[in-house]
Amino acid sequence: MNDTEGVYRRLDRIEGDIEIKEGELEKKKEKLGRFILATNDLELGGEEVLKYYKGQTRVERGFRFLKDRSFRISEVYLKKRER
Repeated sequence: MNDTEGVYRRLDRIEGDIEIKEGELEKKKEKLGRFILATNDLELGGEEVLKYYKGQTRVERGFRFLKDRSFRISEVYLKKRER
């Protein structure tokens, strides 16, 4: 059996013009989702806050192994285990 048996290749080409209706575009933009980032550090600018927010996943990924049951460490109980 050769590697290309049963493989078909189809190429199509579509041509056209794009017309942007400004009023419609603005309506769509209004429906886009938003989220709020808040901080108590008044020295940070908006771009900086966003950068830190996006970077937190790297930190969380680094500690994910602690929650994994295959990572065998002694469990620490703050109260008696029997309770």
